[in-house]
Amino acid sequence: MVAGAAQAQVTGLAAMPISDRLGKGEMEIGAVIEGTERKIDPRYYHSAYMVVGLDDWFELGTATDYQGTQSLGFKFRMWEDEAGQWAVSGGWDGVRPKEGNPFVVGSYATGNCRWHAGWMRDNAHRGMIGLDGAFNDRWSWGVDHIGGAEGATSLALFITEPKLQGWALTLAAGVPNTKGAGVTHGATLAYVVRF
Repeated sequence: MVAGAAQAQVTGLAAMPISDRLGKGEMEIGAVIEGTERKIDPRYYHSAYMVVGLDDWFELGTATDYQGTQSLGFKFRMWEDEAGQWAVSGGWDGVRPKEGNPFVVGSYATGNCRWHAGWMRDNAHRGMIGLDGAFNDRWSWGVDHIGGAEGATSLALFITEPKLQGWALTLAAGVPNTKGAGVTHGATLAYVVRF
């Protein structure tokens, strides 16, 4: 399965961070375009990010929105069972001076799917749940829900092409919890390299 980037900072599903991490010596570089319903905001926003696996238990990410805002994120494995069925990770996303969003997430793999649950704090404490799975070795999916007025239910489709080794495309859409906030949509083009 392929993990997308949550807030273009650390590995995640459509919107929520998950317990996956890049492995030691892996680096993901990506470009993101995002928008919402045209009646809400007709503009599209662009950002770029990089996430590096510094060890099998730690990843570090950075992002820019091309408008002067840069942020950092990191995630570390807190616990994982030997079979790789259960995992717990924690970290901070959207780290800027005097800002940052701590989170703790866990996952459970069963059959062809993985269940995710966690907590994060941005301007409020929020619960998160998610599920992901694979259609085949090229196509996988993820769905997540982040609670609270500014949360959303999001769906992502992750596409890889073995002939284009390292490249991945993520297409995502989200329905906000607050009526009238506008359905969001976005695409991420990413390249993963091992060094």
